[in-house]
Amino acid sequence: MRKWTFLGKLMYFLPVFWMLSGSPAQAGTFGVNLVVNGDAEAQTAGRNGSLLTSYTGWVADGKLGVYEYQTTNSGYPRLSDPGPTDRGANFFTGNENISQASAYQEIDLSFAATEIDAGTATYDFSGWLGGYSAQGDNTVLALTFYSGTGQALGATSLGPVTPADRQNTTGLLQRSTTGAPPVGTRSAQVTMTMTRVSGSYNDGYADNIELVLTSSSGTGGGTDVVSSSVIRFFNWAEDSCRIGSPRNGPRPG
Repeated sequence: MRKWTFLGKLMYFLPVFWMLSGSPAQAGTFGVNLVVNGDAEAQTAGRNGSLLTSYTGWVADGKLGVYEYQTTNSGYPRLSDPGPTDRGANFFTGNENISQASAYQEIDLSFAATEIDAGTATYDFSGWLGGYSAQGDNTVLALTFYSGTGQALGATSLGPVTPADRQNTTGLLQRSTTGAPPVGTRSAQVTMTMTRVSGSYNDGYADNIELVLTSSSGTGGGTDVVSSSVIRFFNWAEDSCRIGSPRNGPRPG
């Protein structure tokens, strides 16, 4: 019967190694924006806007819209109005004759369970919020943390940005907050809600919504999954070559 050398075992089990290194557990990681499509760029919006009942990353109520920044039309935020310097083509907003519009998304934070429970994980939650001219229409962003069983453990929010904040001009201003996810947190929900105060359109605006987790322990979420898988694999290979396959008996000295 053929004896398995280290090289033979390595080549045979290499696909297993690649499968481990590509584990779905790496979906979340530290230092990156965990909000999917927080900038509304996954959609194509025309100059007159688009009413979307569903779009990438978000569970919507069918009342939200994705509009394109204007070049000349002052009826919507323009590229030259206050807003993100790295803005893309689009932003989120309410729609005509809608008193309130909202959308949310669930974010898996289980990749950071060890750091969260040790108190070494922190979050940065931010977004650009605004409205139209002197009207009070606005957007509020809410962040709620949940346990593995779905129990709400804590919450925070951003906004609203008032007309006074905007000096009665059309545009978006950045709002942000930082903190530590409550011990036991395994997921979070980000919700944006646009509220109409006056006028026929709901002119609450939002763009560049971000939730970023960092860790002071020096670990790196999904990267740790890869590292531990690699270590386990090569430890197994080394031990196998040292003691031999049980089927073939001890490796000769």
